[in-house]
Amino acid sequence: LIIAFIMLIDGDQLWRRFIAALSPELRSEAELLRQSADRSFGGFIRGSLILGLIYGIATLAILVPLGVPFAGVLAVLSGLTMIIPFFGPIIAEIPVLVVTLLGAPDVFIWVLVLTIALQQVVLNVIGPRVMSNAIGIHPIFVFLALLLGSRIAGVWGVLLAMPVAGIINTFVRYAFQLAQGRRARTEASTLIEESDAAAAAAAADLRDADAEAREAVRLAREARIAARGK
Repeated sequence: LIIAFIMLIDGDQLWRRFIAALSPELRSEAELLRQSADRSFGGFIRGSLILGLIYGIATLAILVPLGVPFAGVLAVLSGLTMIIPFFGPIIAEIPVLVVTLLGAPDVFIWVLVLTIALQQVVLNVIGPRVMSNAIGIHPIFVFLALLLGSRIAGVWGVLLAMPVAGIINTFVRYAFQLAQGRRARTEASTLIEESDAAAAAAAADLRDADAEAREAVRLAREARIAARGK
């Protein structure tokens, strides 16, 4: 928390100092990595907002037909709280169940079953796909990131699993593209060297052929001179 607070306050200044210490080539690559990491974190935020919107609309579609009072307010609260990782689904369920129990107790069981089913669908089916598209990683890795995050750091691991996974994915892709670029440059350099060697060999052969032709001309001239002398 202390590190996060310091980075929040002086993050830009620390980054500028870090960039200033790098060479121009490394500086451009570091800026590219930072922009990619920012896009990954922004994708996580957008994905969370999309999930909250989906859950809020679906909650409204459940509560209105069942006649639950304040359905619109409850749907908005549910959508907003679903943005919170780990605790969001629990918090989203509490006001809906309390208002239903007080205002429409006859449909309490229906609301309980349907909202729990909705949460399972949103969290386990829709959520990984939305996060996959927003961050750019496969849904399987979304599950793995959440499992590893909860196992390593508990609640904080779940909170940070998606943005960290997106940043790691960015670094891995960048390293892969960098390796591909280096390999392409190496292959191009090898081809250039081979073409230069072939051109040099061809030039040498041409010089040898020219020398042989000149020698043949010289011998022919000497033969003609010798023939005239006889």
